[in-house]
Amino acid sequence: MAEKLRDLRALLSRTNVKLLSLRSNLNKEASGSTASGAAEVLTGKTLQAFVVDTADAHQSEYVSDANKRREFLSGFTGSNGTALVTPDKALLWTDGRYFLQAENELSAEWTLMKSEEP
Repeated sequence: MAEKLRDLRALLSRTNVKLLSLRSNLNKEASGSTASGAAEVLTGKTLQAFVVDTADAHQSEYVSDANKRREFLSGFTGSNGTALVTPDKALLWTDGRYFLQAENELSAEWTLMKSEEP
């Protein structure tokens, strides 16, 4: 997981888009892993934040293993959550059903943002 996060942060420092949400057509536009595929799409752009949610391109109730982008990046396997990665932070939002699970599955590089708490 640390290597994936490091690759994504390197991508953020080399690109020029304000925000990228990795949800639907990235795999069609680029090949390779999440970070390298995004790098191919965003070469020469400035990226300040990278958002990865739980949903797939079809908003399916059950996401196939091939589309579990947030789980791939963060290691969090819960069915609810949104990850935000900036050059210096990796944050995961989820609701109260998953606080304990997220605390157990996220590495020290990640900060759990508890959706229902101030």
